[in-house]
Amino acid sequence: MHAPPDVGCVGCKRAYHYTQAQQTTVLLSCRLGGTLLIRRMEPAGGESPARAASGAPTRGSENDALLGWGSGGNASNTMIPSTVGRGRGKGSSKLKGGSGDRGGTTAYTEGPLGSGARSRMASYDSATTLGLPRRVSSRVRLESWEFPGWGSHFTMNPPPGLALSNPSKDNGGHEKLGEWYATAISGNDILSSVLYVTGLVTGFAGWLSPVCLLMVAGILYLYRFIYGEAISALPMNGGAYNVLINTTSKPVASFAACLAVISYIATGVVSAATAVSYLQTLIPAAGLMTCTIGLLFFFACLMTMGISESAGVALGMFVVHVFTLTAVCVLSACYAFYNVTILKENLQQDFPAVTVGGTVVEGTWVTAILFGVSSAMLGVSGFESSSQFVEEQAKGVFVKTLRNMQWGVAVFNPAICLLSLCVLPMEEIIEYKHSMLAIMAKRVGYWAGGCLGLPTPGLDLGEIFAFWVSLDAFVVLSGAVLTAYVGISGLLARMAKDRCLPQFMLRKNKWRGTYHYTIFGFFLLATSQVIILQGDITTLSGVYTFSFLGVMTLFSVGTILLKFKRPSLPREVTVSYATTLVGITCVITAFVGNMLSKPEVVSWFLIYFMAVGFVVVLVFLRVRLLKILLKFAHPVCCDGVTSSIKDQLHELQDEPFVFFCKQPDTYVINKAILYVRDNEHTNRLIVVHCSNDVEGATIKTLSKHIEMFDTMYPKIKISLLTVTGSFSPGTIDWLSQELGVLKNKFFITCLDSVFKYKIQELGGVRVITH
Repeated sequence: MHAPPDVGCVGCKRAYHYTQAQQTTVLLSCRLGGTLLIRRMEPAGGESPARAASGAPTRGSENDALLGWGSGGNASNTMIPSTVGRGRGKGSSKLKGGSGDRGGTTAYTEGPLGSGARSRMASYDSATTLGLPRRVSSRVRLESWEFPGWGSHFTMNPPPGLALSNPSKDNGGHEKLGEWYATAISGNDILSSVLYVTGLVTGFAGWLSPVCLLMVAGILYLYRFIYGEAISALPMNGGAYNVLINTTSKPVASFAACLAVISYIATGVVSAATAVSYLQTLIPAAGLMTCTIGLLFFFACLMTMGISESAGVALGMFVVHVFTLTAVCVLSACYAFYNVTILKENLQQDFPAVTVGGTVVEGTWVTAILFGVSSAMLGVSGFESSSQFVEEQAKGVFVKTLRNMQWGVAVFNPAICLLSLCVLPMEEIIEYKHSMLAIMAKRVGYWAGGCLGLPTPGLDLGEIFAFWVSLDAFVVLSGAVLTAYVGISGLLARMAKDRCLPQFMLRKNKWRGTYHYTIFGFFLLATSQVIILQGDITTLSGVYTFSFLGVMTLFSVGTILLKFKRPSLPREVTVSYATTLVGITCVITAFVGNMLSKPEVVSWFLIYFMAVGFVVVLVFLRVRLLKILLKFAHPVCCDGVTSSIKDQLHELQDEPFVFFCKQPDTYVINKAILYVRDNEHTNRLIVVHCSNDVEGATIKTLSKHIEMFDTMYPKIKISLLTVTGSFSPGTIDWLSQELGVLKNKFFITCLDSVFKYKIQELGGVRVITH
């Protein structure tokens, strides 16, 4: 008998093609409308047409074999769906036959789970008419749109030699960032802090300010290894978000991401506004708000040109800034050697009084250390930025960038703070804290000019040196704006890939391959803050401090969880629990110190956090909100409204997720299913097992387990995909193309040190269980 033609549904636009050895009645249901489509075919082997049309079992077959999990009979059917999924746009998931992208042939078959001898005729069963009552208790009540259908057992044969390929070795034509390029991008941010942190710390700690900055350098030394272990184990963009999403749940990771977003917004606006403030010392007519917005727009355009070009600009800024700081230190040291009077007078000063919770408290060495260290933590902001673009860095570069930044802070911040006490009176340091370095340069430059006998009317070396320092401050603070763009681009792209943000943010510029929506979205958000707050740097600096300290705390928590829950994951750096706990304690203490000394900033921090968090939570809970809306709209709205809501639900939930399972371990499989159910917007899960023995006992056992789990979780369609071959980066890349699923939707168990490949070679897969 000839095979029947394609059977399609006008509601969901699906088409199925059937080939079969026996004639029977084909039952097909549409997931959208719940419509039952019946195709009647001629009976075989003497079966009467009436019996076939009635849906009664034909000879050698059972209805269960057609509609659910069947094991009896001798019918041998193969179903090849021309489209699996909704087929809407690029996000549709496809199982394709024919020639693969690598020149091989993809062989694809589908059969029922739990049985290798019989295939199912219906891929999607109606919850109310077909498969659901046969598999679960009659007490279970599901709407048709809630039931995605029962899973299947697929087999795919990849092209020969696929397991030997490693797509991660190909950088797509883009050269990875080296040590100094990556250091420059992050270093411009962290070393720009010396331009304002000295005066700020001196206002709280007095002559103990160099000690406070040394203590902060010690804390940063601890975090150098904390960050190093976390990112070397999970070298993917996202920083604290990346660490937490691979060790905890998506809501916890999204909480950390909100803090990071606030941190980058604040650092971009603060750096741009401060840079313009230094520019005003050179060009008094420069408008603060106009020039700040213009500077933000300039770096937005620069970022669209690509990170490599931006890194080259950042390296030039970094070299000039280090040279400038070195020149200031050398001239100030010479000045201090011949003029010790100012230092002696500063050492005689009492500790500054501090405001604690609105009450003025007399300064002591305790208040000097506590609030001095708390305020000095702003001077190490930017230390986490390197973790936001680690995927663009060459192998082994990230750990080196942490080392370089830590030593830069440990050398320049305390040294310049100490030398400022030797050059300027303490009152002058506090009064001109936002431009202290320029005042200091003018003083030592004038002294150096006098020593050299330069004619003051014609050549004032102090004015020239102050001009140089102010220009350098403008340039390096502009580099900190670049750092904010680089960091936010990596973070938001990672969040969008994980479906925490709208998917349009992943669209790339065809000209340079950059995330232009993310870049200019950040520009618009930063510009709105400049306009709303009228460039209030003080308030934004406080918000920046709270968000940055929150990110550091969550990074430490993520490292502890990584050590406890993912101990077998290979890493380049290891740190003890004691070191991590000491780091957390120091950062929390600094957080409390800032809350006590700046209580008015807490409200602004909460406002920004709630605003950013609302957007993330809204995207994260959109499926639940649509389901609630559908429940209320169904009795009162027309069918068009409810159908539109169902369309949105199917579009969001029809994206499959993939879990690679090595052994038929029910405990691990159940943990993976629970993770997907609780963290992802999907009702489809494909469990993939790679093996050369597709008919072995492991496959049969795994098929029965997946059948059981598919019955236990009727709201998730759980299928088993057997791939002929071994697990490798090439297999992941091929499956991603064949299934139409992004690699970040591929989940694995925790790797160990003996595994052949590193996690960064797997293309961004997520670790969800041990």
